[in-house]
Amino acid sequence: MDEWDRMGEEEPLSGVVVGMDLNVSYRKLAKAATVLSRPDTVFVATNTDEQFPHRSGVVLPGTGAVVTAVATAAGRQPVVMGKPSKAMFEAVQRAHPDTKPERTLMIGDR
Repeated sequence: MDEWDRMGEEEPLSGVVVGMDLNVSYRKLAKAATVLSRPDTVFVATNTDEQFPHRSGVVLPGTGAVVTAVATAAGRQPVVMGKPSKAMFEAVQRAHPDTKPERTLMIGDR
């Protein structure tokens, strides 16, 4: 039995949350895709920023690059909770029912 066989035998997880990971690896991508192969598994992304600019001109891959890799491998799309996602605003509305969408402004960092 190799490490890939053992990965499929682990205790089932109920969800995958993809966020910024400076140590992303093939093993982590495989684990996420395996967990997400069950249709009842929740798939959440913290944001879909494609890249993060750096003062030196280096372009750093953003969370969106990892989210896209996981989504492609899993064959499904996540619920995105970062701004300005509809799901995030709906969560705010549930917590604050008097919030009026037509009077609300969501501001991002880019």
